[in-house]
Amino acid sequence: MSAAKKTSSSSGGTVVLVLLAIIVALVLLPIAGTLYGLVLVVRWLAARETENGWKAVGGAALVAASVTAAAVIWPQVFNGTPTTTVTTAQSATRPALVQQSDSSEPASAGSHSAGHVEDEVAKARPKMPSVVGSSLDDAQRAFDLATVEDLSPRDRMPFENSNWTVMASTPAAGADLTPGSHVVLWVLRNEEAAWLAKHPKMPKVKAGSDTSSLTDAGGPLAGMSDLVETRWAKGHGPDDASKSIEDLDGRGAPSAEPAAEVAARKGLKESYGSDFVKGQIPTPGSIVRPGRLLVILEEQRPEEELAPGDDYVVPLPGNDNDDDDDVNVPGWLCPTRFC
Repeated sequence: MSAAKKTSSSSGGTVVLVLLAIIVALVLLPIAGTLYGLVLVVRWLAARETENGWKAVGGAALVAASVTAAAVIWPQVFNGTPTTTVTTAQSATRPALVQQSDSSEPASAGSHSAGHVEDEVAKARPKMPSVVGSSLDDAQRAFDLATVEDLSPRDRMPFENSNWTVMASTPAAGADLTPGSHVVLWVLRNEEAAWLAKHPKMPKVKAGSDTSSLTDAGGPLAGMSDLVETRWAKGHGPDDASKSIEDLDGRGAPSAEPAAEVAARKGLKESYGSDFVKGQIPTPGSIVRPGRLLVILEEQRPEEELAPGDDYVVPLPGNDNDDDDDVNVPGWLCPTRFC
């Protein structure tokens, strides 16, 4: 037993000595080769153009080989880089970086549930920004491929973007924007947007006021001329008044008129907006939906009454060259003496 131990210890000592010899050789050989090469170079410099020149060339090659070997071997010896044998020996005791759970319990339902994943994906999606109140110019810089639509049922087409204000968007602000999302910008004229901002509720239009001046500067409906409809109030229009022509574009929300708005003016005959105010739709104090039509109900102007026995004379233009003595027929209408 002791002999076996001695043999084992002696063999182990031999292995250590051999390893030390190899390490010393690996360290000394590059140094010795480098020094020898330097000596040869010095000799070549001292006796150039002689047969020693070829030795100098060989020495330089030996120096290059020694430096290359040192660059490869020294990091392995002095930097402590583990060899294959060491790595294999340590791998048996090193704990695994990724371990499988010994527990048979399933993962938490909240951390990997479908709803949780959808929430995380939704958070990563871009959102539709709020563009309501911005000019069409600014909104189209952000959405150059967006479709522009008139919020009113007039189906107007903007030509000068700076004259229009964004009143709504599809999708609405805060909605998810997916690749290929189609954005629609619903707009009104700047003056209409300003009027709506100032009048969220319908103002009272004075009865008996001149309809033609309502949309003038300073009037109660100034800036809303495109969205004002004039109709005869029931029982207050001429007998020959024509029915209204509804040529309005009623597309999808939010521009489509609610049925109640259309029904409110159904059956009202067309007027020309040159008489007196009798009523209004919507009624005073009602919330004004952006883009809706405002209807002014008219009554006829009273005809001028004549006193009994008065004749109504229509004035006719005169002519200075008229030599006709007949005062009832102007000369320019009767060029002969026989009228």
